[in-house]
Amino acid sequence: MDLILPSIDGFEILTRLKADQNWRSIPVLILSNLGRQEDVDRAMSLGAEGFMIKANFTLDEIVQRVKEILDVE
Repeated sequence: MDLILPSIDGFEILTRLKADQNWRSIPVLILSNLGRQEDVDRAMSLGAEGFMIKANFTLDEIVQRVKEILDVE
């Protein structure tokens, strides 16, 4: 999930997902161009499984991380 979205930011979506018993177990990987340590720390404290800065990773690396999180090959 990105953090910069049109009507509600990713932090708020993450907060709502993790607060809802039906949705909290869904793993969320943050994929954003925001890369300040405070953004990473905030996302992780809200329950994100990981944080990747878009510009620092290839599509293959992103796919590999998603597979790791979902425990699939």
